[in-house]
Amino acid sequence: MARKFRHIIGVIIVGLFIIWQYRSSIGSHEYSVSTSVKINDELFRNFTFMTFEHASKLQNCFGGQITIEYLDGSDEGGDKNSSIALNIVKPLFPKKIEFATSNRSISMASQKTAGYVRVWRYWEQMTMSTRALISLAGQAKLGNRKVQAPRVNNSLFGANDGYSLGTYFNLTHFNQVLIFGDYATLVGEKDYEAECSLADAGHVAIYFLYEGNEGKTKQMLQLNEKQYHDINKKAGKVGWTECPILGNYTKENSKTNFFCVNVSKFTEWDKLENKVIKGAKCLTLSNWRGIGSSFRTHFSSKHLKFHERDLHFALKPSEAILKEANMFRRVLRGPYIAVHVRGEKVFSAHNFFRLQSCLRVLHELVKVLKALSGITQVLIASDMSRFGSGAWGSLLNKPKEHQTLRELHSFLITSTGGIEYTPTADDVDRGVVALVEMTLLARATHLITVGKGSFQELIVAKFLEIHREDNQPQWSLITMCSD
Repeated sequence: MARKFRHIIGVIIVGLFIIWQYRSSIGSHEYSVSTSVKINDELFRNFTFMTFEHASKLQNCFGGQITIEYLDGSDEGGDKNSSIALNIVKPLFPKKIEFATSNRSISMASQKTAGYVRVWRYWEQMTMSTRALISLAGQAKLGNRKVQAPRVNNSLFGANDGYSLGTYFNLTHFNQVLIFGDYATLVGEKDYEAECSLADAGHVAIYFLYEGNEGKTKQMLQLNEKQYHDINKKAGKVGWTECPILGNYTKENSKTNFFCVNVSKFTEWDKLENKVIKGAKCLTLSNWRGIGSSFRTHFSSKHLKFHERDLHFALKPSEAILKEANMFRRVLRGPYIAVHVRGEKVFSAHNFFRLQSCLRVLHELVKVLKALSGITQVLIASDMSRFGSGAWGSLLNKPKEHQTLRELHSFLITSTGGIEYTPTADDVDRGVVALVEMTLLARATHLITVGKGSFQELIVAKFLEIHREDNQPQWSLITMCSD
């Protein structure tokens, strides 16, 4: 595999005639840019994918977004002759969330609290868990409940252990965003415990019986086949059933009322409050996956003026994360091209051949973009580094596959001439690293994304927000290999 990569990287003679002035707002520096660039055909001599016509279209999309797609499926097997198409699309800027002090926001913040809700375990990694947290706040508002801010640990959320949510996000601003959206606000762990001591009898704990989750439910609740069948059958009749065995999973007291709830029977949170919770002050959800189809709850969001995704895009990282990003920003003097690779999504949808091909396209694309923009610095962030996605562990089974992944990561860095953000400490939380990278990626002049996913959506939203008001836009957003 390594030999396949080496033949790609040859000496490419580039002739450039550039009339150039810079303009780009990065941090506290101002760079002005207006270009008239003539690229010599020699640049494309050793290319497989990118052509002069592609480069022209790429330059024409400055100030906008372009997608790169394969024209056929031949590359699934590693065919080197696959061709690509570049399509200019309209960028989807995130909704503007503008704050203003008003009587409405003050009254919303001071509404009387009837109860509290916490989640023992969120199901996914940081981005989707954050959205699940926000979606819970949207429902909790209907019951006049506040939501306990979860603890975080390497992108996972829960009530049991880890660091404060403030490690990831500016919590003051987080609550301002929730208030603006008319969602319930977050409270700290101490506030929750002060109001919901385990000695308090007003406790309810709920386990949601998600569709297609039989194996996980048996494992988490330590159920045999008959026990699971009985619980599922009873909950299927009216929507819920008493479920004392849930006490094996969550930390509650003997006075807590435990219930297992069939998610298909509840589309309104008010019904859950009235039929199951019945005025209990303190509510624990043992496993919360958010709202949606399939393996999520089906609560209605019609009462919400803002989608959870919009509020998520408006959140700010913690001051510590911004400080760390600013420190590394000094290494990147002047404008830079940023690349984010979600290789796990490409691999799981296709195979290693397609991921390798995507990185070969990226290699050529970065060379062209450097020539067009005059920007030579490249920042790389990927899920293939040691701080990347934990999902690779479940996808790769053989030592050879792990070696291939390491070779692909090495090729990504050497072929683009890029640098990666590297924390100074070895034991840095993976979620912290991801948010520092997100902050740096969003500040780039040009952003290239490979793959897809919710975290990549967040990066793109932050990037577009920064460039929304550019008067003479010289930025570009390029997405590729997202099928």
